[in-house]
Amino acid sequence: MTYILDVAPTKNEHCGGHTFTITFDDGISVPVTETWTIDLLFNMPLIAINSIPSMSVIVGNPVNPVYDKMLYFEDPESMPFAVKWRQAGSIYFPYFMNWNDLTNVFSIDPLIVNIGEYSMEYVGVDDSG
Repeated sequence: MTYILDVAPTKNEHCGGHTFTITFDDGISVPVTETWTIDLLFNMPLIAINSIPSMSVIVGNPVNPVYDKMLYFEDPESMPFAVKWRQAGSIYFPYFMNWNDLTNVFSIDPLIVNIGEYSMEYVGVDDSG
């Protein structure tokens, strides 16, 4: 018989050494006790390694720059991570901008009514917690 113990800490407060003890006692033979320790390691935050320079976009001339997340962030644990674009201070996007997370293309196609300055953030999202 095999039992699997899944451990999935959700916060760094759960990290550290945890000792588990289990006793097998069928009431007939001598009980057997097993003890083991699981050491949960801290999830280190992503490190920003480069910044994205400001850009100017001309009305009627759409731009589609490609951003490779590996040029801007690294994960000290070498785990997968995601990225997203957002308008600073918001979770929303101006309607004339689009981020395709499959192709890493950030499309901008403004109209005259969109002329202005927009502060955007390229955010790394650590999938491992």
